[in-house]
Formats: sequence, C-alpha cells, structure tokens
Amino acid sequence: MINNDRPGFIYFPGCRASAYLDMMQQCQLPPRCIIMLQNPLAQQGLNAAAAHPLIDQFYNPNIDVAAYCKQHQIPLIYCNATSINAAELATVLLAQPTRCWLFSGGGIVKKTLLDHDLEFIHVHPGQLPEVRGSTCFYYSLLHDHSLAATAFMLAQELDSGPVLYGQHFTINVPPPLISSDFIDYVVDPFIRAQTLKPLWQQWPSEVLTLSRQTFSKAPSDRPCFVMHPVLRALAMKRTANTYVPTKPTGVFCHD
Repeated sequence: MINNDRPGFIYFPGCRASAYLDMMQQCQLPPRCIIMLQNPLAQQGLNAAAAHPLIDQFYNPNIDVAAYCKQHQIPLIYCNATSINAAELATVLLAQPTRCWLFSGGGIVKKTLLDHDLEFIHVHPGQLPEVRGSTCFYYSLLHDHSLAATAFMLAQELDSGPVLYGQHFTINVPPPLISSDFIDYVVDPFIRAQTLKPLWQQWPSEVLTLSRQTFSKAPSDRPCFVMHPVLRALAMKRTANTYVPTKPTGVFCHD
C-alpha cells in the first residue's frame, strides 16, 4: 500500500494546505513535488485566519509556496484546475513519477480519479471509522466535546480506507476568541496538520493508529453533513464554556 517515495502534495490553496506546508517547513521534510491548483475562494479563509489574535500559535497562513519550493529545490507545477476531479489534474498527476499524493481539498475525490494507479492520503477532522462526514468536527464538539483527526488512505466509500494515524486534542481558548472563523480556519487546519505530522516524519513507516485512551462517541449512526446554524452556535458555546483560565491557552494533543 505504501511505497518508499515521499508523497507529492496536491496544494489546493486555503488554510488546510497552508497548515500542511507550514508543518513540512517546521519538520524540514518537503514533499517530492507540489502541484498547485486554483481556488478563487481561498483568500477569505486565509485572511480570517491571519486576523485571529492567536494565529501565531497555530500555523503560518501566508507561507510563500514558490519560495518554499525554491528553497527545498522541489518541482512546483501549476495546474488551472479548481477541482480535485478535473481531467486536467489527472493528466498532470499521471505524468509524474510519484504515485502517492497528499490531498488538501478541492472536493470529494471521485471514482474516476481513484480508478487510476494512484494513492491519496487524506486527513479527516474526526475519529474514523466511528465519526464520519464533513461537519463531524462540530457535531463531536457538541455531542461529547471531543476533538480528533485521522489520517488515512482514500478508498471508494466516503471516509473509508486504511487508517494510518489518528490523534485527539483538547481546546482551551478564551470565549471572546472562539468563533466560526476560528474553528473553521484555524483549529480545523491545525489539528489536521498536527495529525499528519508524525506520519510525515516517519514515512514510509506505518505509525500506530488512533489511541483508544481517548474515544469519540459517534454523534449519529449516519455521516454528519448539514448542520443547522443554531447547533453550530451551541457547539461553539459549549467549547467556550470549558475554558479554564489557569491552564495554557491553545489547542493541544491529548496526552
């Protein structure tokens, strides 16, 4: 399943990709190459992340991709595709010697791309296989105040595939600093990057799967997708109410 080459990085501009690249920069472990997609909506999230008072504790949302590639002498390939499933991107991917790629957004990977002789690493913002869906991050915070992410190899079925590594987190942030922008553009990318980090450092060695010392309870027996704004607000309020002023401020890997 895992080959010895360091994965390539499909860079879909936005907070998640920035957090991943910042993690690689800190580890001094660049990907084999970067394919840069287009995302017309990226700047909104990046601006929101950069404006948050605590952003320096998490990641650099303004990392210069071209300068990074030049520094580490790795190829930077520009692609006009705005979707992970674009035929143009598939052509670019298949032209590279790399067969394993880190996925950072651009839609749900479809069967047409997965049918190629390629592997994709994805980091899901929840504990797999128990907690699935695009909004499980909020549902877990609301349901049992758990926070987790899982790195796995993409498969045909949504949020399925071999789990490579997982991690739980605790959050302790003053209530005035908790907002949907903070959750979406700071915390979500950060916990994904921190979960990816041990895997990236030890590649291609497989690391331990999600520790069961901490366990997220499934909010539902179905994947968590659409969430009403009122429930989203309740999830943030519950998170704010757990703040302990005497403890360090931030988001931390669970011991």
